[in-house]
Amino acid sequence: KKYKKSESGQIIKKKDSFLHQFIWLTKRYFQIKLNDRGNIALLVAQPLIIALLISIIFSDFQLGVIFLMAIASIWFGVSNAAKEIVGEQSIYKRERMFNLWIDSYILSKISVLSVISFIQLLIFESIIFFRFRLFSSEGFDEIYQQSFGGALFFMLFLAISATLLGLLLSAIFDNTEKVMTVVPIVLMPQIMLAGVITK
Repeated sequence: KKYKKSESGQIIKKKDSFLHQFIWLTKRYFQIKLNDRGNIALLVAQPLIIALLISIIFSDFQLGVIFLMAIASIWFGVSNAAKEIVGEQSIYKRERMFNLWIDSYILSKISVLSVISFIQLLIFESIIFFRFRLFSSEGFDEIYQQSFGGALFFMLFLAISATLLGLLLSAIFDNTEKVMTVVPIVLMPQIMLAGVITK
């Protein structure tokens, strides 16, 4: 922390700049994620398992595949973020006492979680794209996802939006159990009312 003297000689704590706090918080948060090897393995396993299941269940590229791609993107964003704020309330409150910028704190979360979602979606989209492009079923030779980059960008947009929703839920509740109980309640109406399962 930086300090300066007032005209009366009293030492006053000087607040770090927004950019300085943002860079420091992002580095720290990213390092915390890297150090948790078990969590990294689970984060990588999620897109692998879901994409492989879709590849096995569907014989051709159809509306159900596109719908599940969107749902998977939303799930990655919400599930990655839902525990992040509520899980470190004591740390946040302590650092808030020492002039922590709320904006830099939230943006550091969004930045790191967006990178994680991008990696997950890159794995997920690679499997889906090459599965339906290289191994198309008979009679559906030309029916596949046309744009790899376009689909990846759209799913990343969904995931980042869902990350904001996950952080909102994480900030509202006071323990992780409550947050994870509410996540399905928030997501299920989106699935049921999307107009794909039924009109």
